[in-house]
Amino acid sequence: MSLSHPVSSLLNAKNLSDWTMGEWIGLGSSILATGFCLDSRILNLGEIFLALKTHRDDGHKYLEMAEQKGAIAAIVTDPKPELSLPQLVVSDVSSALEKIAIQCRKRFKKPVIAITGSCGKTSSKDFLKFILGKRCWATKKNLNNTLGVPLTLSGLDSSKHDYAVIEAGISKPGEMDKLGSWIQADLVLVTMIGSSHLEALKNSETVAKEKAALFHQSNRCQSIYYPNDCLKYNVFKSFRGKHQVLNRDYHFEYFQGQSSDPNYTTTLYLKRGRQKLQLEIPSTSEGMTQNFAQAIALAQDLGLTDSFLKDKVKCWKSSYQRGKWMEYLGSTVYFDAYNANPNSMQDSLSFFQKITKDTPKRVFILGEMKELGNFSKKAHQQIHSYLDGKANDRFFLFG
Repeated sequence: MSLSHPVSSLLNAKNLSDWTMGEWIGLGSSILATGFCLDSRILNLGEIFLALKTHRDDGHKYLEMAEQKGAIAAIVTDPKPELSLPQLVVSDVSSALEKIAIQCRKRFKKPVIAITGSCGKTSSKDFLKFILGKRCWATKKNLNNTLGVPLTLSGLDSSKHDYAVIEAGISKPGEMDKLGSWIQADLVLVTMIGSSHLEALKNSETVAKEKAALFHQSNRCQSIYYPNDCLKYNVFKSFRGKHQVLNRDYHFEYFQGQSSDPNYTTTLYLKRGRQKLQLEIPSTSEGMTQNFAQAIALAQDLGLTDSFLKDKVKCWKSSYQRGKWMEYLGSTVYFDAYNANPNSMQDSLSFFQKITKDTPKRVFILGEMKELGNFSKKAHQQIHSYLDGKANDRFFLFG
């Protein structure tokens, strides 16, 4: 997986030293980087190499390789003066990246949308990025943590982008406070609150509290988009901006077309007050369809017309590993194997069984759900209740 990111033209030598309180060594002339990179093996010409120290490795060991690969500079804590590579010496590389990200965010004057939730974050982000088009800057793949978010924010550029969609994910308490304060979202979309990362977050109340920090930590947030179930958490009801609540402030319903082709479409009716929008979207699970409905409503509020949305969404294709149909050795495969938790597993199984209810023979390949703590055994046992097995079905369980 590439960890390279295009960066803003704001990232010149002077700005970098001013923002990070760092000092350059070996800088012969000013620089203008083409990107950041964390992995010297995949570094591209003109990028800045980040010599991060982690419990697993030390990026300073790869400074010479980064220079050979064409790095324009490096950000380091332990400089190597013998190299001709310009090095910005800082007290902490990760903190320096965060400071750079904050400054880039301050200078971005276009709408910033943040997306979080217990599942469906990446597919919702990809869907909204697709709708908003080429001038939308968005999180690459699922780089949504305390390292990935600053990398994404450092690429913001008002001259190149009309929108930004930032995915925010957490695995332990306190992380979203940081992400929310860095992102400073104008709009926030929450897919759902469910049983994810319970090993550290313990219960859904804590999950809700942590997810809500994404909008509570923003001084700019105007509206939040979330499903009706989130209203049982006070931390959502206490938001003082505008609430767009799925199946409350507006309602939608959808039904699936009759087709033996797994790539058939779903008709989605989106109702907001007296307004009604009918769209044809590629068929997907109930949970993902609800997330897409929220994304479409958000796009409407950004000013995209109904006619544009109708034409755009019917061309959508699902993201890799997220509810994707494919052909393999003469069989049709439904591939939904990313970041499984009880909610996403239930959603995926329900959809697959509904689509294949008339299929004479089915094969289920189910993997382990991790980071569930004391709830893990019960959560895996509950999956059995979602299965509607038939005589010729076969099940393979891993983990």
